[in-house]
Amino acid sequence: MKIASVDQYFPRRRTRLVKVTTDTGIVGWGETTLEGKPKSTVAAVEEMAEYLVGKDPLRIEHHWQHIYRSAFYRGGNVLMTALSGIDQALWDIKGKHYAAPIYELLGGAVRDRIRIYAHWGIRSMDERSLSHARQRLETLQERGYTAYKAGPGGKWRAHEPPAMVDEFVKRAYTMREWVGPDIELAFDFHGKMTPAMAIEVCDQLKGMRPMFVEEPVPQENVDALKLVSDHVPFPIATGERFLTRWGFRECLERGRPRSSNRTPRTLVGSANSGGSPRWRRSTTSTCSRIARLAPWRSPHAYRSTPRLPTSLRRNRSRPV
Repeated sequence: MKIASVDQYFPRRRTRLVKVTTDTGIVGWGETTLEGKPKSTVAAVEEMAEYLVGKDPLRIEHHWQHIYRSAFYRGGNVLMTALSGIDQALWDIKGKHYAAPIYELLGGAVRDRIRIYAHWGIRSMDERSLSHARQRLETLQERGYTAYKAGPGGKWRAHEPPAMVDEFVKRAYTMREWVGPDIELAFDFHGKMTPAMAIEVCDQLKGMRPMFVEEPVPQENVDALKLVSDHVPFPIATGERFLTRWGFRECLERGRPRSSNRTPRTLVGSANSGGSPRWRRSTTSTCSRIARLAPWRSPHAYRSTPRLPTSLRRNRSRPV
């Protein structure tokens, strides 16, 4: 069996899919969506296709290592996202070839249900926004969600006036008042803040006991992340934009807080970190350092395709 072609599809403006077809007719699908740079991965996939066509699709690890290591420039969000999509497609082919879902090839299922959170928040305290937020909360509660994630929204400078901080904190505490103490709330700062600003805001949030705060500062500065973590009494999450297990290693080794009761939480993006096995290795690294794991992926492809490839499909995650 050989790879006959590598094709790309753009079902939505922000979505990129790759299809690898073999000479036996088996087809594998992967996702190469790169948030904010949807066109950038197209050329990278085309270059990788020049190497892949004519090769055995079942030698996945060999192809991954060759593509990653043979070029002078390695890594980066464009190349790793393109490589992730190729890797996913090859695993899809392998699963179909052996008539087994990928999770069986990787060791079998570990659990039957996975707890997930929904995106929900209060944009502002005006009557219209509050009404919309209340309606969405009721819809999500009916679906069974027990955890939600929101963010401060807008642009944040190195320092903001008290009114801006107070307004976000008020919205956060209103969320807590609405859902009660049995529901968990998390906040994603999207790396917008300086360490001083993040510490100030987190200090205001500690009374509502967030599940975690994600990327309070730019994630590439591990020292700044550790500075915030050392001053915050709840978990700090990061990793959505880490591209390899080496990035996770540096964060986990250097970025752990001094206090052992603040377990860090790592987010692993399956669509940008090199593919299924690399994603799994990153999760193993977090577990060995007693860090909690929150898998993450872009939702765009799943919204665009009516059903997943057979080898990728399993029972849909249900809110727990």
